[in-house]
Amino acid sequence: MGVKWVPVWPGGPQALLAHLHTDLIREIVGVGDEALKTYGDKSIDFVPGLSQYHASDLPEGIIVGDVQSSFSTMLHQMAHRLPNSTVIVLNTIQGLDSTVDSFFTQKFTNYFPTGPFHLLNSTGPEPLTDPYDCLSWLDQHEPSTVAYISVGTIVTIPPSELTSLANGLATSGAPFIWSLNEKTQSLLPPGFIDKINETGKGKIVPWAPQISVLGHTAVGVFVSHCGYNSVMESIAAGVPILCRPFFGDHMTMARAISHIWKIGIALDGMAFTEQGVVRALEVVLKGEEGRKMRDKVRELKDMVNIAVSQEGSSWDNLKRLVKIVCRC
Repeated sequence: MGVKWVPVWPGGPQALLAHLHTDLIREIVGVGDEALKTYGDKSIDFVPGLSQYHASDLPEGIIVGDVQSSFSTMLHQMAHRLPNSTVIVLNTIQGLDSTVDSFFTQKFTNYFPTGPFHLLNSTGPEPLTDPYDCLSWLDQHEPSTVAYISVGTIVTIPPSELTSLANGLATSGAPFIWSLNEKTQSLLPPGFIDKINETGKGKIVPWAPQISVLGHTAVGVFVSHCGYNSVMESIAAGVPILCRPFFGDHMTMARAISHIWKIGIALDGMAFTEQGVVRALEVVLKGEEGRKMRDKVRELKDMVNIAVSQEGSSWDNLKRLVKIVCRC
């Protein structure tokens, strides 16, 4: 019927770049735990755009995890077909990662970085939903002093790490808002919630208006699983990220955050431990290294604001996309 194919990739461009080279990566690195042991700490310098990433940073389904699952197979097959698309639309901005931009520009006739989606999707001020008064609580705190913790709605923190995170927050003394569903709240150390309520140091809620919370001046760090939407929301808000990746492309994003963009820090051993949480919060909220992270992520925030403004790169790409789709 002559219909144009316009695939939209809402995840990290770095992950997509890796999926596009699955065959080459498997040929050189191999597949499975043994391949990871041998090649895990080596850079993927044979793939344009991934030279700063290690094999252990690659998304699940390429060399580790269930590489034969229906999801992994679908991604693999998709990668073979993507070069036939009319346009490829990615949830990023031009210039956020120049090596990634370079690859996609050369690989695809029409590469449209058209993000962050959550900003372009906004049609104007919407009624604020804050049933647990997170923002009024944040109003009581100094700029860049509060930790916001959320690992999304799919991730489940292992019980031992949940305890370690709670103890680390208590030991650090840093004020925090923790978005944690009620079922998981019941697994916290006995008396923890009562203690933070008494001291006023923390606030645990079953849901928080994440974009509004990240945009509050009091928030100084986002403790995150590094899901791509959360990463983009944090960058758009100018907030550094403390990384505890779990699955999928979380490891890829953690590497970008901590080593490439240098807008955050990865937890020791990629897991919550009491001392690891204390140390990381100290670094990001109080140390000179944390100040540099804030400066850097605010530079990226400025780039985002320019990209989504009228005549910015994302705005321009969105207009170009509409013309192609509508044939106008």
